[in-house]
Amino acid sequence: MTIKTVGIYIISWDGFYRQSQHIASKLELQADALHVIYSNKDDLDEKGQGMWHKVPNEWFFGKKFKAALDFFNEDIFLLVHADVSSDNWPSLVGRCKEIFSFNDIGVWVPDINFNPWSITKTRISAVDNLPGVHFVAATDAIVVAYSSKVIDRLRKYNYDKNHFGWGIDWAAVSFAYANNLVVLGDTTIKLRHPQSPGYNTDVARAQMQEFFQQMTVQERMQRDVLNGFILSRIAKGS
Repeated sequence: MTIKTVGIYIISWDGFYRQSQHIASKLELQADALHVIYSNKDDLDEKGQGMWHKVPNEWFFGKKFKAALDFFNEDIFLLVHADVSSDNWPSLVGRCKEIFSFNDIGVWVPDINFNPWSITKTRISAVDNLPGVHFVAATDAIVVAYSSKVIDRLRKYNYDKNHFGWGIDWAAVSFAYANNLVVLGDTTIKLRHPQSPGYNTDVARAQMQEFFQQMTVQERMQRDVLNGFILSRIAKGS
């Protein structure tokens, strides 16, 4: 198995300074690079472990994600939103490194509650040699790890009109499966996340549809197949 470098990218916003500091303090020793992309309504400087980058407070996830892409120079891109909590942050990184020691991994997600793309809803089948891990049809981008190949593709997207960042997860998953990379959901790592997004989801959904226009034909077809699989599972109550 190959040892790969991990860059950790924490997305933070107004009201989550202390939580971002806490997460960074727990993850700094586990990362080959640690970046915090943050904003606050008073334009105050924030600092903690790792490298902290202040961006305009009107930036939501879309542009903050693009900023994180610009800093990425490792083998694995591990994204963490500051409103997530864990009883054991180092175990997240350790498991991520273990999974990505296999060379065909494109996307990996832990098990996160209040997640619209839960592993229960999206799982395709179990991975034989990895207990607790499933091939999944979709992921969220709350906490997620991408391979450098997936990041190379995501860097080609324009994020200027995708304020809320919806669809980034689909872009990653669709590219992965269309290019012989697997997408895994891992029930051995469990994280907690608040239930409400706290913003206008109709606008976010409209921006996502425009964002999808940048997909290749193969990626769109892959996304349609995966989404159809999930809808079929929901209809069957499985």
